[in-house]
Amino acid sequence: MSDTTPEETVLVVEEVEVIEVTEEEAADAPKGPSLEQKISKKIENFFLIGLGAMATTNDEVKAAFEKFAERGEVMRQDQRAKVEEMRTKWQEKREEAKARMAPAAAAAPTVEVPVSDAPTKDDLASLTQTIAELTKKVEELSKAAGNA
Repeated sequence: MSDTTPEETVLVVEEVEVIEVTEEEAADAPKGPSLEQKISKKIENFFLIGLGAMATTNDEVKAAFEKFAERGEVMRQDQRAKVEEMRTKWQEKREEAKARMAPAAAAAPTVEVPVSDAPTKDDLASLTQTIAELTKKVEELSKAAGNA
């Protein structure tokens, strides 16, 4: 039940403008979307927002990977150039050192060791056997001197 009196209700009705239309005019008049249509549109928008976010993220990730790859290539080329520069400097310093040492090396006495005087494996084996025999004789003599 309403708390208003019939007079107040009449006042409210008098404030509302009533427009009379025919059934044809009502059928042709634009109608607003229903509640179901509004909810459906909102759900569709959320779905599209999700797809857009996913596509944008995918595009940004691809762009970032391309940027990283390009930067990596630049860095690799820079490092190769630095290595080549270091190698060139090292070679130059090596040649300078050789040039500085050449006079001292030329003035130094040289010693020639004939290859024929170098001991062979057989010579070393014979010496090892001789040392073993001499060691045995020294031990025998030491024992004989200690018993006498």
